[in-house]
Amino acid sequence: MDSFKYEPLDLDGPAFRLVRLCHGDGPDIHCELFQVWLYPEQSAISYEALSYTWGSTEIVESVQMNGKILGVTLNLYLALQHLRLQDEDRILWVDGICIDQANHKERGHQVRHMGDIYKQAERVIFWLGQPTYDTNVVLDSLHQLQKESTGYACRTWELTDPRWADLWSSVQPRLKDKYPDLRTRQRQGLEELLSRPWFRRVWILQEVANARAGLVCCGQKSVSAHIFPLAPLLIDIIPNTQSQAVLDIMPGPSRNGTWWNMNQDLYTLLQKFSASEARLPRDRVFALLGLSSDARDTDMLRPDYENSEKDVIHDVVYFLFDEHIYHSQRSRFNTLQDLIMNLEALNTLFLQYYMESPDLEDLEKVLERRCFGISEANITAAAHATRIAMSTGLGDKAGRDNGVDIGTIKVWDHLKNLEHVLQRRGYNIEVMADLLTTIIKNADCWPATVNFFLHQRCNEFKITDPVLIALLNPPKNVVEAAMTHVQEQQYQAQATENILQSTYVSGAPFGSKFIKLLLQQRGKGIQITDEVLCAAISNTSFGVQFIQLLLQEQGNEIVISEKVLCAAASDVYKGLDIMVVLLEQKGNEIIITEDVLRAAASNRTYGQDIMKVLLEQKGNEIIITEKVLCAAALNRTYGQDIMKVLLEQKGSKIIITEKVLCRAASNNYNGVDIMEILLEQKGNEIIITEKVLCAAASNKYNGLDIMEVLLRRKVGEAFNKYVVENYTQHNPNILDGRQAAIEALTPLYSTDGMVFEIHQTFVGGDYGLVHVKSVTPGQNDTAVMDMYRFEELKIVEHWDVLQTMTAGINPHPFF
Repeated sequence: MDSFKYEPLDLDGPAFRLVRLCHGDGPDIHCELFQVWLYPEQSAISYEALSYTWGSTEIVESVQMNGKILGVTLNLYLALQHLRLQDEDRILWVDGICIDQANHKERGHQVRHMGDIYKQAERVIFWLGQPTYDTNVVLDSLHQLQKESTGYACRTWELTDPRWADLWSSVQPRLKDKYPDLRTRQRQGLEELLSRPWFRRVWILQEVANARAGLVCCGQKSVSAHIFPLAPLLIDIIPNTQSQAVLDIMPGPSRNGTWWNMNQDLYTLLQKFSASEARLPRDRVFALLGLSSDARDTDMLRPDYENSEKDVIHDVVYFLFDEHIYHSQRSRFNTLQDLIMNLEALNTLFLQYYMESPDLEDLEKVLERRCFGISEANITAAAHATRIAMSTGLGDKAGRDNGVDIGTIKVWDHLKNLEHVLQRRGYNIEVMADLLTTIIKNADCWPATVNFFLHQRCNEFKITDPVLIALLNPPKNVVEAAMTHVQEQQYQAQATENILQSTYVSGAPFGSKFIKLLLQQRGKGIQITDEVLCAAISNTSFGVQFIQLLLQEQGNEIVISEKVLCAAASDVYKGLDIMVVLLEQKGNEIIITEDVLRAAASNRTYGQDIMKVLLEQKGNEIIITEKVLCAAALNRTYGQDIMKVLLEQKGSKIIITEKVLCRAASNNYNGVDIMEILLEQKGNEIIITEKVLCAAASNKYNGLDIMEVLLRRKVGEAFNKYVVENYTQHNPNILDGRQAAIEALTPLYSTDGMVFEIHQTFVGGDYGLVHVKSVTPGQNDTAVMDMYRFEELKIVEHWDVLQTMTAGINPHPFF
């Protein structure tokens, strides 16, 4: 059979081709291709358009087209197999068949009309590929929702309308009977569908956006496109940015109230679909032209496949920006991918170029004609970039008038005019305060300039937080002017937390004077929140003075919360002094919680002293919990002192748990001292468990010493239980008496890696015999024979014989 050859398409008008997918089944697919015209008055043929991914471009399958063979890709062949009906033909538009892909001029012509081709289609079929069990489950679930929704006027419901969730819940019981583990299958199926290449293919965007109606298909399962975008909300999945943007433009309620109704310009589309993929880089632009509100009909951008990628880059940059950006920023867009990823930065540079221009009328013309890239965020970013660029090197310029830098005044005047232009156009832009902050910070270099602005231009800026912070820390030669300005100007900013946290001045009286002035000016208008108090506490130099000032000025309105007490208890600089002030001023209202005690117990500078103060002032109300003891046990500097205070003050009510002992055993610095205190104070109640010994064994720094303390305790417990006090020892290296045996054997048991294996035991009358093998890494094993004499079930006398074993297997039957 001959190969199919395309007949030329009429490129002078809106001609295109349709394919008739003949009914039938089996592997052979029969089609007919014919030419039609876009407009209804010339062609009233109803058709569906196919949206799919090409996948591999390798031609591995074929269909019969007008009686001849046409090679197609595997993905297209499989899609046609699923879409073919058994009893009637189907009229389709499929780009891989209806466009002669080898004809560049025809491709460009068809791309220009593709938006209208999809608009005129009765329905667009979104083919997502071959099914899996999970995709079948989720699409069947959504199809059941679609059937349930037919009884309601749901076409006007928004995606977030709670009635959708109610309908979804109503179909779940039937689905659970059909599909085990339904919820998991639905989630996995949707995640699989959203990760399909179709969502990343750039050409599907105009296919979706131009569709009057749509059908999402995967295998034999399908659901309406006005239902499918509900799936992430109903199944509780957050799609990636690319997939969500595709869902937003599907026909139905998903288009209502989204960015699609407001911004369809090329700049926005390139950003929204920056993760889209295409076989040809140029298609990442060409596929969006028909969608864009501003580039659809421009002569500057045409889908011409005879143009190179660099040609397309040139046209896009000239269309979105101008010649200056193209020539000055060439390094930012060597490829279309570079250009798309750098659009926001290029937009900022473009706006900045006009903001720095001496004639701001040029900027106004740009803002007047542009409908994209001029949002509040865009303008703010560009304005601050302009301020930074123009303020770089201030004071270094030649020319001064009575010590005042003329260049700085020129920059000030330009930025003030810029601020005025932008505010007049409705932008909430303020750059002068930031410029003033820069000027104040450089007051040591040019104090006359700072004094000039504070005195002569004070009505041209507001005192924002950054400005006030700069004024709170002025160089000495502008202190007077700074103080005068704050006194004369009513500071209206709300974020007093920033002020307190940033006030790090050369003298406490100076900083306190500003804060006091602030409190007096605003009075009760300033709410002293937890954040404000914590910020004051965090001031490493004058935290105590600030807390005293705040309590003095607004003490009745201030509530000392757990958060504030924790901040004070954990402060390693002035924590003790601040806690004393808080207890003195607000003691009756303060509640000492577990978290406060933990913070104090963890303080590596003043933990002991803060804990003493808390116990002295609020001891009757304090409960020492396991978490508090653990915090003390982990304190690497004063853990033993804090633990001693706790045991002395609240010992009778304290329980030493396994977790507390483990924390002490793992303390790399003073674990030994803490463990000895615990054993000394609460020894009768403490049980040394395997976990405690493991914690000590894991301590790389003083684990051996802790282990010896624990084993002494463990050995002591065993000897006290099973050995009489005046015990007789026949080993010449060990003295008589129980305590002497404890002292001698404890180091032996703590030897790293040493193991005692009991092989035989004999008991007769008042005597017992134990045959033991002692194994020590790096040494020969030792055979030990221990004999004990008992009275009333306690050991009163001991003999032993030890023999070093030679290397190899001991032939003795005991072993």
